[in-house]
Amino acid sequence: VDGSQISVGGTLTGQRQAQKIVSINDFEVEVPMAEHFIVMQYIDRPGIVAIYGREFGAANVNIAGMQIARQQRGGVALSILTVDSRVPDAVLELVAKEIDASFMKAIEVVEL
Repeated sequence: VDGSQISVGGTLTGQRQAQKIVSINDFEVEVPMAEHFIVMQYIDRPGIVAIYGREFGAANVNIAGMQIARQQRGGVALSILTVDSRVPDAVLELVAKEIDASFMKAIEVVEL
């Protein structure tokens, strides 16, 4: 809707050929496919996980999985979360503001 783009790489692994996301933009991750994802980018510093954990918990959104990737300490970091339900836009906006995110997106995966 806003014209922004994300580059995502995926793979199939194991005997069951499980689907995984293995890269987002220039960050290496390893995240199983899910229905609901939150992707955020920010400057790496202490306390970020506590902020979004608190806000998602207050909104009754359960974090099912999480991976944080960074290219260097104190540089740009990327968090990808799998969550059990859709995160309300107001919560995403609040978290983005609190962590000073340069990028915050909810991604809903729909089987075609």
